[in-house]
Amino acid sequence: RGAGEGSHGFTRHQAPQRRGHGCGGHVRRWVRRQLDLEILMRIYSKLSLKERFEKKISYEPMSGCWLWVGATYRNGYGEIGGGGKFGRTLLAHRVAWELSNGPIPTGLYIDHLCHNILCVNPSHLRLATPGENMHNSCIPITNKSGFKGVSWDSPRSKWAAYINKNRKCYNLGRFDTPEEAHAAYCEAARRLHGKFANYGEVS
Repeated sequence: RGAGEGSHGFTRHQAPQRRGHGCGGHVRRWVRRQLDLEILMRIYSKLSLKERFEKKISYEPMSGCWLWVGATYRNGYGEIGGGGKFGRTLLAHRVAWELSNGPIPTGLYIDHLCHNILCVNPSHLRLATPGENMHNSCIPITNKSGFKGVSWDSPRSKWAAYINKNRKCYNLGRFDTPEEAHAAYCEAARRLHGKFANYGEVS
């Protein structure tokens, strides 16, 4: 996981030992640095979650995305400390939604309309069930056809089209070209996934 707020531990920094003449200045500089860092951390800890959040946004005028420039999880999503001595780490895009719209209902996810997982612009976010969130997923890195919902059926030497809905996988048929198979997927996605349909946008 990426580094979060409240992770700075001054005990990790041990003062350099004085080994002879001329080291006093080095020790004093080290002490000043530690004091300056402690002062900054005290100031930062007094900021509200909203104030800390807003300090970690880079605005992209072309796309309209608000890009998170703070710490991130290993999966690429932004993170921010919840505050307090034992504050837990929070997902930045969920914080963005709650700061703008209020609490997220239990069991719901926050889905990215722009498909940029670092975006925290509330207008690019929406509530979604776990299934709806999966419908809007981009092409997985394991996909070798270049088209979402399409794979090569070696035994039949055809392109297979398939789609998932409510944890069930539906076979949409076999086709001569990946483009034909993808067209079948897109038609099914419009019908089954509705406004959460994703036809293969790249994140």
